[in-house]
Amino acid sequence: MLAYLRKMTKKEIFWPLLIFIIALVLRLHNSSELFFWNIDEDRFALTAKRILIDHRPVLIGYSLPRDIYLGPIFPYILSFWYFLVGMNPFGLPVIAAILTAITAVLVFFVGKTIFESKRIGTIASLLYAFSSLAVVYSKVLTELTIAPIIALLTYLILYQNLKSKKPVNLIWLWVVLIVAVQNEGSSFSLLVLVAAVWLIYRFKIPIRKLAFLLIMMVGSHISLLIFDLRHNFFLTKSFVGFFSGGVSGQVPLLAFENLTKSFEIFPNTLARFLLISGEKSISGQILPCADLITQRESAISGTSFFFAVIILLFFITSIFLKKKRAYGQQIIFIHFAVMLIGIFLFNVFMGDWFFEWILVIFLPGFSLMIAYFFKKISENIRYGNLLTFTILGVLMFANLKSIYLTKDAFGLAAKAEATEKALREVDKKPFFLDSIGSCFAQGYNYLFWYFGNFPTHSYSDDQFTPTYYPRSTNKKPSLGAVMVNPSKEESEEFKTRYNFYKQKAKKIERVGAIEILIVELN
Repeated sequence: MLAYLRKMTKKEIFWPLLIFIIALVLRLHNSSELFFWNIDEDRFALTAKRILIDHRPVLIGYSLPRDIYLGPIFPYILSFWYFLVGMNPFGLPVIAAILTAITAVLVFFVGKTIFESKRIGTIASLLYAFSSLAVVYSKVLTELTIAPIIALLTYLILYQNLKSKKPVNLIWLWVVLIVAVQNEGSSFSLLVLVAAVWLIYRFKIPIRKLAFLLIMMVGSHISLLIFDLRHNFFLTKSFVGFFSGGVSGQVPLLAFENLTKSFEIFPNTLARFLLISGEKSISGQILPCADLITQRESAISGTSFFFAVIILLFFITSIFLKKKRAYGQQIIFIHFAVMLIGIFLFNVFMGDWFFEWILVIFLPGFSLMIAYFFKKISENIRYGNLLTFTILGVLMFANLKSIYLTKDAFGLAAKAEATEKALREVDKKPFFLDSIGSCFAQGYNYLFWYFGNFPTHSYSDDQFTPTYYPRSTNKKPSLGAVMVNPSKEESEEFKTRYNFYKQKAKKIERVGAIEILIVELN
């Protein structure tokens, strides 16, 4: 890739540079206000603090559902980002914007290469740069940030293997896969994708090289073994427990509902990639609260959903009907099939785990599917070019409008300002921290540490101690800061706790939708 960039002329570099600038500007818009900040961001920030400030290295990464733990590569990637910004959370939106803008450029290069069509690369990169959904997921700095980059690099190296009809760049491919299997759940699909391509096209690898690659993979997970030995085989017991627990009690094995939802998530996500639906807020678009999911899915327009189904059916049927298929089309289709089967099988064990973020890794795949569809329209229909440019123009305008209308009352900026107001009241005195709300309550621990006074007792102690910070052995202080983060509809438990704290409040502050209660409990 770097050698290719050095050979590019000024004319050739114009488009990727333009795409990068467009994508970066759209992703930097209101970057702090819109940056997503919730429980995972708290965990990630406290992990970086543990590694960089407390000098306590980690041996394992984060867990998949039901306590299947991954290797520690991502926590160290994460810590590097925090090192770059000096632990300042307000630097994170810039890093996320740069990485996701680079992803848009990669969509151009990889699409152009694997489909052997500059038009496909151009259209796909435009769609990715302007998509409101892609912009929404650029407001996080997590495993999801690098998942599309890992996917695109995998596509590119697989194409090189298919094109040359022999294994090439295996070390680079293996490095990408090592990062993938220590990243997050959906990234495992890339390992299966590579295995499927190897089986279908019958590539042969010399035994010595295969042994070296396997040693690389095992060696990258050696810290898990060390952790397991030091913690009474905790990881082994968790792994065995996942499978010995049987299939999920929520969705029976091979249930029709499971199969239907596994199919539906693709057109739903593709429709939202084309034209986003639901609440015009980042938290409202990402959080998995039932009311927000219902709002997002019910607001998908029939036109967008129909268009998404047509694109998927066209792409899939063309695989089977065409004798000569681009390598890129084959790679994207195999990844699509792997994701579909993987989501179905995962939900056999998990039950109703159909969250949209599972498909963030496949957003570049969606953009390439759409671009392929438009390319065929422009080539085979009269006035196809005019129709393509018109639809693209409408989509870009609609997405641009959505991006600039998006707000977030519970983003990084709002929670940071609320934290600072609370700390001005408690000053340097010991205090406890509580945060209430059914959906938006998480994400305050690191901010209190960063702004100068970490609570002696916190609402998240049961979840976070002792991994992220030690549990306090001191008596809980009477002074407390209570962050109130209400949803549109709240439970009776929330109302009871809120009324209790409100009666004990000696000072009340507000930052937008967030209410800060400084309480004194006798």
